[in-house]
Amino acid sequence: MYNTKVLVVDDEEIVRDSIREILVPRKKVDQGLEEASFDLFDEEETIEEEGGNSYHPEFLMDEANNGKTGLEKVKKAVEDGKPYAVIFLDMRMPGWDGLTTCVEIRKIDPKAQVFFVTAFTDRSIEEIILQAGGDVGYLSKPFVQEEILQLATKGVYDWYRLTNLEHLLEIVGQIGFGETQLNTLLVNILQ
Repeated sequence: MYNTKVLVVDDEEIVRDSIREILVPRKKVDQGLEEASFDLFDEEETIEEEGGNSYHPEFLMDEANNGKTGLEKVKKAVEDGKPYAVIFLDMRMPGWDGLTTCVEIRKIDPKAQVFFVTAFTDRSIEEIILQAGGDVGYLSKPFVQEEILQLATKGVYDWYRLTNLEHLLEIVGQIGFGETQLNTLLVNILQ
């Protein structure tokens, strides 16, 4: 089963709400509203379910309005054994900026897939990679719905693969293969 937990850390409520609408759309309009529309306007409206024919998982989203609150949510999620697979971080926030927040999150949960979402390019990609690691993504505001869905979906699958690989390495380590056998096995797995 995939971990589809997403955390959005942004000081702007409108950004958090936008990402929530993208990742966790309303599933179905109340049947009573559809019937009322028919009665009021004497015509039947077909209301399509959002996300009904998509290839992305059903996300569970949480949010924080600053870096410290985001870090506390990450700590709690890890302690509860339910870590976030994907974290969207605003780069420019009051208090801790996104880069500082990411560095602190990595100390608690190095597997979380982090994507910076920002309208400003205060920091170079080299600085971000040096401090946060090379496995972060970067997305400019304003963003497009498909970009958020694509990154969140990719993050969920990458988190899943990383978790499975770690589990596999634990099992292989317990088997007691010789170094040559272990190297051959790992080469075959990675290919």
